[in-house]
Amino acid sequence: MKYLMCFLLSGFFTTDSLSDQNSIYSIGGGLGVIYGSIGVKVDYEFLNNTYITSGLGPAPSIGLQYYLRDKEVFWRPKIALHYGMVGFTRGAKEDPFNDPDVENYKVLQYFYGWVFEIGQSFQYGSARRHAFDLSLTIPMSDGGQKEWNDRHRDEYDYNAGVDFGEILNTICSFGYRYNF
Repeated sequence: MKYLMCFLLSGFFTTDSLSDQNSIYSIGGGLGVIYGSIGVKVDYEFLNNTYITSGLGPAPSIGLQYYLRDKEVFWRPKIALHYGMVGFTRGAKEDPFNDPDVENYKVLQYFYGWVFEIGQSFQYGSARRHAFDLSLTIPMSDGGQKEWNDRHRDEYDYNAGVDFGEILNTICSFGYRYNF
C-alpha cells in the first residue's frame, strides 16, 4: 500500500498538475465506509484528479483518492485508500432475565483500519456538476474485531450468522455528489 500512496503522490508536483480553480470542492451523501457509514462525504482536490476526502457520519473516515480520467467526462474510474470502519460487532448483554423472543441486539463496537477502494463516478448535468458514485471497498484488516470478540465471548450474546448491515457498510459504497 505504501507503493500506492507513492504512486498517487509522485510525479504530480508540477505547475501543470496543480488543480485549476474550477470545482475543487464537492459534497455528497451516501452509504458505506467512504461516507462514514451513512452520512456526508466532503472532497477537496489539491492536485489534478487527486482528492483528500472525508466521510462524516457515525463511523468517520478519511482518505486519498485518484481519478483516472479528467472532470469533463461522464465516466470517471477511481482508486483510493481510506482509513475508516472495517467492521462492527452486534450483540446483546448476556442476561438470564431477558426474554429470549425479544432481540435487543445493538452495535457494541466499531473497528477501524485501512480500506482500498475501486470505484467509478458517473457525472451528469450542466458542467458535470452532479455525480453518482459507486465503489467496491476492500478492508485490508479486521481492525482487531476477532480479538475483541474472543475477549468478550462470555460477556455478550453475539448475533450469529451473516450481518448484511455490516457487509453493506464495509464492502460497497454508493451515493450522490455535487461539485462546486
